[in-house]
Amino acid sequence: MPAPGRPHPRGSGAARSADSRGARGRGVRGGRPGSSAGAGDGEDVLSHMCRERNEQGEFFSDQEITQHSTFLLFAAHDTTTSVLSHMVMYLGGRPEYQEVLRQECMALNSDELEHNDLDKLPEFERCFEEVMRLHPPVPMSMRRTIRETELGGHRVPANTLLFMPTCYNQRDPQYWTNPDEFDPSRFADPRNEHKNHSYCYHPFGGGAHKCIGMHFALMLSKCFIFHLLRNYAVATPPNYSPALDWVPIPKPADGVPITLTAINA
Repeated sequence: MPAPGRPHPRGSGAARSADSRGARGRGVRGGRPGSSAGAGDGEDVLSHMCRERNEQGEFFSDQEITQHSTFLLFAAHDTTTSVLSHMVMYLGGRPEYQEVLRQECMALNSDELEHNDLDKLPEFERCFEEVMRLHPPVPMSMRRTIRETELGGHRVPANTLLFMPTCYNQRDPQYWTNPDEFDPSRFADPRNEHKNHSYCYHPFGGGAHKCIGMHFALMLSKCFIFHLLRNYAVATPPNYSPALDWVPIPKPADGVPITLTAINA
C-alpha cells in the first residue's frame, strides 16, 4: 500500500527519478543514444547490460537498463539482505554453531572466497537453507491456473489466482520435525526433511518460474558470511528474541543489534 510517508512511495519516487534521468541526455551509458559508447570494458553487471543487444541486434534503451538495474537491486540484494539479517540473528546467539561455520571457512586456507570454493561449504549451505525455511524473503507467492483443476477436493476454475503460503508450508509439522526450531541438521543425511514432499520446501518457488536469482543469493550470502566469520565473532544481546517485520521484506524489526569482536585482536 503506497501510503504517504511509508518506504514504498519513497522507493517508487526514486525509481521514477532514475527512469527520467536515464531516458534523457547522455543517459546511463554516458554515450550517444542507441550506442554502447561509455560502457567501457568493465566486468560489472551494469557494464554488461550496456553492451548487450536484444534479439533484433539493438542495444537496450536507457530506460530498460535502469529498470533492470532497479529490479536487480531489489529482487537480488534486498531479499539476500533479509536472509543475512536472520542468519546473523541466529548465529549471534549460538556461538558454538557459529564456530563450526568459522572453522569451515578457515579450512579453505584463503583470505578470499574463490569460485571453486563455493561448493566446499556444506554446513553453511544447510544453515542458509534452514534460515530460508524459517524466514523466506518472499513468504507468499502467486500462480494463475491455465485450466480447470482440482486441489484437495476443491474445484478450481481456469484463470484463478492462487496464493502459495511458503511461510506456512515450510513449517508444516506433517513434514518437519519441531518446525519452529532452528536446526540446520534437518537438511543433512539421513534426515533430509526437505525431501519429504516436493513442495514442503520452496523458498525460491518451483517449476518453470523458479527464481533465477537462487544461485546468486547463495553465492552472495557465502561471500558475506565467509568474510564476517573469518574476521569477527558475532554476538546478539542475551535472550535475544526480536519482533519480526513481514513487509515489505521479512526482517527483525529492530535491525539486529550485534556486538562484533575482532578475531585474533
